[in-house]
Amino acid sequence: MDHSKMDHSTNENTQKKTKWLLICLGVAVVILIAVKVFAVPLTNVVYFGAILACPLMHILMMRNGGHKH
Repeated sequence: MDHSKMDHSTNENTQKKTKWLLICLGVAVVILIAVKVFAVPLTNVVYFGAILACPLMHILMMRNGGHKH
């Protein structure tokens, strides 16, 4: 059994997870700065976050054709 392919796949998964973790942390920091420094009401952040989440989730879910099982 060739373990080099398994290591490569595991490395790619780790990189993807790290990328998403950094993106989520970055979004959290931006929200924290908006609320604390710029005094943006938290209700506005939640409201506009929900509005933006819908098209972003659609784009992310459909980026690979959406029909691969």
